Amino acid sequence: MVAFLIALLLSLFASLIQQLIPQIDAIDKVIAVIFAVSAIAKLAYLETKRRFTLRPSDIGLFAISIIFIIYCFIPNAFHQPSNTMFLQIYSMFSILKFVIVFWSGLFLFRNTKFQSTTRFFRIMSTTLTTIFLIIGVLNVPLHFLEPFDIRFGIETVSFGFRHPAQFAATIIVMTIIHIFIGWSEQGKMPYYILFANFLLVFLAGRTTSIGFYLCLLLIILIFPYIKRIPIYVYALIGGVFYWLGSDRISNQFLGTDGEARGVLLDTSFTIASDHAPFGAGLGMFGSHASRLNYSPLYEQYGISRVWGLTQESPNFVTDSYWAMIIGELGYLGMFFVFILIGYIFWLLYKEVIGSQYQIKLLIFLPLIYALLTSPIDTVLVSNTSIFLVLAIIYMVALNNEYRTKKQ
Repeated sequence: MVAFLIALLLSLFASLIQQLIPQIDAIDKVIAVIFAVSAIAKLAYLETKRRFTLRPSDIGLFAISIIFIIYCFIPNAFHQPSNTMFLQIYSMFSILKFVIVFWSGLFLFRNTKFQSTTRFFRIMSTTLTTIFLIIGVLNVPLHFLEPFDIRFGIETVSFGFRHPAQFAATIIVMTIIHIFIGWSEQGKMPYYILFANFLLVFLAGRTTSIGFYLCLLLIILIFPYIKRIPIYVYALIGGVFYWLGSDRISNQFLGTDGEARGVLLDTSFTIASDHAPFGAGLGMFGSHASRLNYSPLYEQYGISRVWGLTQESPNFVTDSYWAMIIGELGYLGMFFVFILIGYIFWLLYKEVIGSQYQIKLLIFLPLIYALLTSPIDTVLVSNTSIFLVLAIIYMVALNNEYRTKKQ
C-alpha cells in the first residue's frame, strides 16, 4: 500500500518535479518498469507456490501487448532513414507505458485495502486545491507566473507543470477521485473541490478540459437524484461540449498552415497512406523521439516551417496523440491501439460489474477524458498518463473494499 501511494504521489507531481529538476525526466517510465518487474516477480513467486492468480482476461491483454510490441518495430524496417534503436524503444515504451501500468497495477493492487488512506487523500487534495487557487487568483493582477497563452482575455498558466494541459488533466483526475471517495463513503458531493477546481482548470485555459469539466459538473449535480443518466442528458452534455469546443475542433481537424496540431493530424494520414499499412516507423513523426532527433519527415512533407514544428523550435511536435500513432505506426498500428484501448475498457467493465451506476461512471471517467482529448493532446503518453491509470486502479481497489464490507 505504501509503495502504491508513493507511486501515486510521484506520478501526480512528476511534471512539476521535472520542471524544477530537469535532470529527472523519467519518473513515469521508472514507475512503469518497477510495476512491470514487480508484477512478473509476484506472478513467478505464486507459480512456485502453485497459486496461479492471473486471470484469462489479464493474459489476453498481456498477449495483445506482446504482439503490438513486435509490430511496432516492423515499420522501421521498411523506412529509411530510421531513428536510432534507443529512440525507437523510447517511443514504443511511451505508447505502451499506460497499458503496462494498468495491467501490472491491477494484478498487484486490485485487492489491496486502501480505505485507511482516503482521509489523507481528501486532505491532500483540498490543500493542493487551496494553494493552487490562492496562487492563481493572486497571479491575475500580479502576473508572477509564466504565461502560456492568452485565452478568454486572461493569461493561461501551468502552475509550474510542464504544460497547462497536464495541469488541467491532473486537477480533473484529482477531482474525480475526491468525488468517488465522498460519494462512496458518505453519499455526499465535495462542492468546494468541484467549483474551486473548475476555476483552476479555467485558469489553465484548455478549452477541451473546460468543456469536459462543465459536462462533469452537469453530471455530478444530478448524481444524487438518479439511478441512471437519461439519454437526453448525454445529448445535452454533448451539445455543451461541442458548443465550447467547436472552433478548436474545426482548427484541429481541418488544420491550416498556422495550426500545428491540425497540420500534424492532416500530415499523419498522408504519411500513413504513403507508407501503408505500417507507417513511417517509431520515433519518426509526432513523438518526443522525433523531436529529440529531428525527423527528416517534417522537411519532406513541407511542414518544417510551421510555427512550433521547426527544427529550431519543435515545441508543438507532440501536440496530437493520434497524429503520432497514425504517422509512426500507420493504419494497422492505429487498429492495434484501438484494440488495446477497447480491451482495457472491457477489463475495467469486468472489474466494476455489480457496482452502482455512479461508481462505474466515476471509475471510467479518467480514461474517457484521456480519449476525448487524445486527438488534440498527448495525455496518454505524457507523465500524466501514469497518474491517470493509478487513479483508476486506486478507485477499483477502493470499490472492491467497499463492496466486500457491505457484503
